[in-house]
Amino acid sequence: MLSASDLELWLRRSVDAQGPTSVADGESQVDLGGTILRKSSRAVNQTRVVRHAQRPPRVEPTDMLPLERAIAAEYAGRPRLVAGWGPRGGTGGDQGGALPAIEARGVRKVFSLDRDREVVAIDDVTMRVDDGEFVAIVGPSGCGKSTFLYMVGGFVPLSAGELLVGGTPVGPPSPDRGLVFQHFALFPWLTVRQNVMYGLEEQRLSKADCRRIAEEYIRLVKLNEFEDAFPKQLSGGMKQRVAIARTLAFNASVLLMDEPFGALDAQTRAIMQDELHRIFTQQRKTVLFVTHDVREAVYLADRVVVMSARPGRVKAVIDTRLAEKASVDAMTETEEFSAKVSEIWSLVKEEVEQTLEAAGAR
Repeated sequence: MLSASDLELWLRRSVDAQGPTSVADGESQVDLGGTILRKSSRAVNQTRVVRHAQRPPRVEPTDMLPLERAIAAEYAGRPRLVAGWGPRGGTGGDQGGALPAIEARGVRKVFSLDRDREVVAIDDVTMRVDDGEFVAIVGPSGCGKSTFLYMVGGFVPLSAGELLVGGTPVGPPSPDRGLVFQHFALFPWLTVRQNVMYGLEEQRLSKADCRRIAEEYIRLVKLNEFEDAFPKQLSGGMKQRVAIARTLAFNASVLLMDEPFGALDAQTRAIMQDELHRIFTQQRKTVLFVTHDVREAVYLADRVVVMSARPGRVKAVIDTRLAEKASVDAMTETEEFSAKVSEIWSLVKEEVEQTLEAAGAR
């Protein structure tokens, strides 16, 4: 899991290691093999990404762009929140059944396009996720699924309403909420083990403890033969396993997953769905999972929230606690699974058709 404070620490570490290069307007820049991060001395947390015009990249830019864009665009200039937590304890967890892990009450988000135009992304969203529950969000493109997820993560501020995590109003990103991106967001110059250990090392755990915890979660995602491999040497599914292991290593009480298997081929995706189901069964974390795949949502989740077209509202909440979820292949052959998929898809399809009709009318 990578928060704004992680990015700041990483940037400072990179500048210390490579030495800043002076550029205009008092900025420092760090060359990352084709992607340059520039940090202004006038704004401590403000970071922007620019492309190198002449040198070809040495690493795959998709490994880092989601992190840079999410942090730089949505978190610039906000205060850090790193106190009062431990990497093996978290701040959430079991509330004795009294409080939901996540609760939204009338949440609304409005984006300003310019002085005269605004877009209401989500409106009057009220929902809850109980401790240890897996909830998936589905809906048409542009309905605000990912926006809501990033609001829970603390990257996007609310325009109105209340959003609580463990009974406390949501604050800036912190290790009690682990975020798994669609595009892996690994440090390409670090090995699998080093990627998983990175956040633990920043918390000043002993090197032995960092290594022990990292190897525990690397084994959990079945990558124990690839600890010393670099991201460019891994398949897409293996990269996503590293990202999941890194998030789990913090022992975050809430996992936020933004279409984590969307970039994978169909075969790898099915394998990763089974892997995530196995991990969730063992760990019983609270998971909020955004996906466009209704079948994936039914297989993985305890409940599925269906969002309406923009502005996104909660259209329906469907219980998907099926009798047995042995594997995605086995589940697809059952009548109960097929009925749930048809029920949810019909709700999503209504919203997609309304969106297309509205676009055609314009």
